[in-house]
Amino acid sequence: PGKTCFINVKLKTEDQKVQVYPVVSKSSMIRPILDGDAYIVIPEHKEGLYKGELVEVVLNV
Repeated sequence: PGKTCFINVKLKTEDQKVQVYPVVSKSSMIRPILDGDAYIVIPEHKEGLYKGELVEVVLNV
C-alpha cells in the first residue's frame, strides 16, 4: 500500500468471460511488456486484488 501499481496482463476468454492473468517478470525486463495484451492499475489505497475481483483493463494499442 502507499503506491500505485501497474500490472501487465494477458487476456483469455474462458466460459464466456474474459479472464485476466498477470505477466510475471522482473521490473527491468522489456519483453514481458511487449507480450502483454493490457495492463491493470492497483490504486495506492489497495494492497492487492482478490481472485475473481472485477478490474478495469487498459488495452495496449
